[in-house]
Amino acid sequence: MINLLGLALAQPSVQFSFDAPAARIVRYAGDLTGWKPEGVMTKKGKKWVYTAKLPADARVEYQFVVDGKWALDPLAPSFDNGLGGRNSVYEGPRYYRDVHDLPPDHPMRKLDFVEGPRKCTLYLPGEATASKSLALLVLADGSEYEKRVRPQNIVANLIQRNMIKPISILFITPLDRMQDYWKNSLPYERLVVDKILPHARRIGAEISGQASQIFVGGASLGGLISLRILADFPGSVAGGALSQSGAFSVAPEQLSTNRLTKMNSGAKIWLDWGQYEPEIAKSNQSLLTRLKLLHIHQSSRITPEGHCWTAWRNRFESGL
Repeated sequence: MINLLGLALAQPSVQFSFDAPAARIVRYAGDLTGWKPEGVMTKKGKKWVYTAKLPADARVEYQFVVDGKWALDPLAPSFDNGLGGRNSVYEGPRYYRDVHDLPPDHPMRKLDFVEGPRKCTLYLPGEATASKSLALLVLADGSEYEKRVRPQNIVANLIQRNMIKPISILFITPLDRMQDYWKNSLPYERLVVDKILPHARRIGAEISGQASQIFVGGASLGGLISLRILADFPGSVAGGALSQSGAFSVAPEQLSTNRLTKMNSGAKIWLDWGQYEPEIAKSNQSLLTRLKLLHIHQSSRITPEGHCWTAWRNRFESGL
């Protein structure tokens, strides 16, 4: 159960409570504690209470740990966490979703193919044309992005409203994202550049042949692999990267001047992350500072949220 104390304040006190009169100890765990059960709760009557100060536009996911067992808040909404479970959710009084992700009046064309043997899905706007001018955004964690962020809906709706130019989207689903994006990424990068991109251009004749029109993106480790591809293959992927909560802290060498200056000089870098992602926030802020010093085109957005698909969906449109 959640109560708000002092709604008019910029950072009201938010009270999380759990009814467990027989429990010996209850802890709060979630975005605010790095998902460690370190939120000390105080017993008041039959309830255990945890109080935190949060911005009015915050969104945090959490659970309670009751005598060592994890439990949802029965009086709060819960959401699929994308990892096979659910988390309870608190949304501040000024938190709102403003995402054009509903099914569009004019859906994009969908083309599925397999390469190496990874599932790939290409979305193209409108009807086929002979013009080879479409920019292409290649997204890591393809099937998850397609399902949870719904870029194909966002892009179609924004194109219809004349808010962005027509673009195409390519979703690539990894076999082992830890290997593909982090520990041994070069074979995956070569597959994308040498096999998957040419295949996408063959079936999507409108896609530009210019490297400057190819962009890469992803969330968490997907943000990391995006910058790696930009640095390792600037002659093939030169448009830029849309990185959401990029996990650069696991590969700090990616933030080095040597790596960043390997990217095409015209590449555009978008970084977004949540206030409640301490390690990711630190590494992304460091990267943003380095990009500015090197005069590399960059933009960013930070929101009072954690490491989750809901936050990435809400910030995705800004990255476009």
